[in-house]
Amino acid sequence: MTLVPSHCGAFVKLLDSAFPRSNAGVRRSKTAFCCGVFDPRTRPSIWIMPRAYRPWLIPVASLVIAVAWIAWLAWDSISPGAGDVPDRAPPQSAVPPALPQRASPATPAQRVAPPTESRNDAAVSSKPRPNAVAGAGLQLAFAMPTSVQVGEGFDVRVSLMARQPVGRIVIEVSYDPALLKARTLEELDYAQRVLGERMFRIDNSNEGRIELSLATERGNPAQGLPASVPLVQFEALSSGRAQVRVESIAVSDPNGGTLTWSAMGRESGVMIN
Repeated sequence: MTLVPSHCGAFVKLLDSAFPRSNAGVRRSKTAFCCGVFDPRTRPSIWIMPRAYRPWLIPVASLVIAVAWIAWLAWDSISPGAGDVPDRAPPQSAVPPALPQRASPATPAQRVAPPTESRNDAAVSSKPRPNAVAGAGLQLAFAMPTSVQVGEGFDVRVSLMARQPVGRIVIEVSYDPALLKARTLEELDYAQRVLGERMFRIDNSNEGRIELSLATERGNPAQGLPASVPLVQFEALSSGRAQVRVESIAVSDPNGGTLTWSAMGRESGVMIN
């Protein structure tokens, strides 16, 4: 809608009703302003801003821009990155699942050593071991030949070392009756023994088992044990390898008390040719 001079009269009447006569100067100035601005004969730029206000346009605009710039800098310093748009994460490509890795074999340094057993016995060897007893009153060592001929007799001897007075020794021996025969007192071959040598006596004899004993004289307590004495004499019956084993040993003092003992070579083998 464009205001023309014919409309200004109606507009002036509207202003007269709004402003009393005392404000006639104000009414005239407003009327003149409205009629002058909206006069179609004036340039359009006059409708937006009168000529009197144009010198202030650039300073005011510069001031507004400066204030906005300072406010933006202050806000950016208080919360840096507030206006930044976060980068979108790159799409993840489909990665095939990793295959399980096979465990590499342990190196010799990593292999766990098997637990060692705490044992009092020494490593097993082919040599006979003694039945060790700490502070044994009597030590025994059995010995016999490793090979004989069929029909030949041989002695099983025992070495004795007493640390305490010994009254009696009882030994039980087992053997293979198919290959060996235990000779009786009448069958002994004394050619292998020293004349008058002491020896064990046969107390009991069964098929494949024999019990022997050696005792000191009660009337002669000063009599000691011989260093080596024949235990039993065997006769080889047929060829083969025969085993001889000392099954049990019992040692007592002159008063009948039990003594401790240790023994070596309780089991031996002989090859019969």
